[in-house]
Amino acid sequence: MLTSYYGDPLDYLEAYNQLREFEPDLADVSLSLVPGEGGSVTGRPSLSSDILIQRVESVPVRQIKDRYAQKFLEYKDIVEVEYSANYIGNDSSVKVIKDSSGIYFVHYAIEPERLSVESYENKYFTTLKVIGTVSNLEGKVIYQFGKDFSINLDEEKLKSVSRQPLSLRDMFPLVPGNYKLSILVKNEASKEFTSIERNLIIPQDEDVLQMTSLILGYNMKKDERQQDGLRPFQIGNNQIYFQANSIFVRQDTLVTTFQIHGINQALREKGEIRFTFFKGEDEFRSTVKRIPEYPDLPNILEQFSLREFTPAHYRIKVSLFVDGREVLFVSEAFDVSYLEAIARPWIYSKVLPESEDPVYSYIIGTQLFNSGKIAEARESLEKAFQIIPESLDFALNLAQIYMVLAEYKKVESVLLPFLNQPKPPKYEVFFILGKAYQNAGELNKAIDTFDKTISHYGLNINLLNSIGVCYFQMGNAKEALVAWEKSLEINANQPHIKKSVKLLKEEK
Repeated sequence: MLTSYYGDPLDYLEAYNQLREFEPDLADVSLSLVPGEGGSVTGRPSLSSDILIQRVESVPVRQIKDRYAQKFLEYKDIVEVEYSANYIGNDSSVKVIKDSSGIYFVHYAIEPERLSVESYENKYFTTLKVIGTVSNLEGKVIYQFGKDFSINLDEEKLKSVSRQPLSLRDMFPLVPGNYKLSILVKNEASKEFTSIERNLIIPQDEDVLQMTSLILGYNMKKDERQQDGLRPFQIGNNQIYFQANSIFVRQDTLVTTFQIHGINQALREKGEIRFTFFKGEDEFRSTVKRIPEYPDLPNILEQFSLREFTPAHYRIKVSLFVDGREVLFVSEAFDVSYLEAIARPWIYSKVLPESEDPVYSYIIGTQLFNSGKIAEARESLEKAFQIIPESLDFALNLAQIYMVLAEYKKVESVLLPFLNQPKPPKYEVFFILGKAYQNAGELNKAIDTFDKTISHYGLNINLLNSIGVCYFQMGNAKEALVAWEKSLEINANQPHIKKSVKLLKEEK
C-alpha cells in the first residue's frame, strides 16, 4: 500500500470542514465559484464550478504532461519505463561552500512535492535513489555519483512528519571549473521521480575577490563541540536551517550567510558590507557592517528580525564596498507569509567524513583525471592510495593514471597485491594489469594474466583480441589466428580483426 504524506486530496468534506473553522467564506468558495451556489452535502465541489474552471485548468495540465515527457526523455537512460508518467515537482537549493580545508563542496537540498511510502504491519518505508552527474561545458562527464537513502518510519513518526515536506540534503567536493549539475531522485516505492539542474562555477583563482551566493535560513544552530564530520549546509560551526522555497513568517529571524574569498589586508581593514532589503522595487531598509566585525572570515553570518516585515515579496542585496565604491554584490529573493506559522522541512541527510579523509583526495583525483589534468590527478590519487593501499577503488584509478603515463611497473606494484587475495578481484584489475604487461613488452605475463581473467570471468572480445596481439608480437601466428577467429565468432562486426585474420591466412 502506498501512502502520501500530504493528506487525501479526494477528501473534500474534511478539507471543507477545516476551512470552515478558519474562514467560512473561503470554505464556501472552495465548493463553488458561482455566487449563491453551494456544494453537495458530501463537500464535493459543484459540477458547474468544475465546468467553469475546466478551460483554465487545461493549460497547466498540458504543461505538466509536457514536463513529464521532457524529464523522462532527458533522463531516459537511467529512468525505467514504469517511472515515465510519474514526474513530480520539487523545491531545491544548490550552494557552493568552501571548506576550511580549502576544498569546495557543492551542497544541495531537494524537497519533492510529495513523498509516498509503502506500508507493512504498521511500518512505512521507501528507498530514494539519488543519481548525480557533473559535466563540463563540452558535455564531458567529470563526476558521477549514486546514493541510496532508506526511509523507515513507524506509525507515530509517520504522523509527526505527515505535515512536513521532506528535505533531502547532501554534498560532494568539486574541482575548479564551469559545470552543469544534474541530479535525479527516484522513489522506488511509488515509481515517482524528480530532478534538478544547475549551472555551477567553482573558482579557478583563489586570490581573486569573490562572493558566494546567499543562504537564507529561518534558524541556525552553533556547534561548539569538536566536529565529528561534515554536514550539508554547515558553514564553520553554524548549521543553517532553511526551506528551499524561501518562505518566512514574521516571527522568524532571517539568518543570512555567505563567504567572501580573496580578501587582502586592505579590504580586511577598510571593507564594508551593506545589507539592503527591497520590498517589491522599493528599498525597505539598509544596514552597514565593517569587515573587521566578522572574525570568522571568509564566513559571514548576519541575523535580522522579520517582525516589521509585512507579508510581501522581498529581496535582500548584499554588497561589498571599498572606499565608498561597490565592488561586489549578490542578492536573493524571499517571501514573508501572512500565516503565523508554517510547516518546516523534515531534514534527511547523512554525516560525511571529515575533510581530511582520503575519500576526498580520491574523488578530486578522479575529477581531475576526467578533466585531463593528469599531473594534478596523480598527486591527489597517490595521496589517497598511500593512506589506504588496500582500497581497490583507489588502486584502480591510480593504476589508470600510471597507464596514461606509461609507468607500467607502477601499475604492477599497485594492482598485483589484489591478485594474491583469496577472492578474485574485479575484472578491471586483471585487464589493466594484463594491458600494462602487454605495453611493457612482457608478453608471456600478459597472456598469463589474460588467461586468468578468462578463467574467472569468461571469454570476451577484448581479452581475445589482446591475446591475439600478444601472440602476434611474439611471432606465433598460429595462436594469434586462433584467438582472433574466436573473437570473430563472438562478434563478427570487427573490420580490423577481420583484416588481420585475412592477412595471416594469406601468409600461410
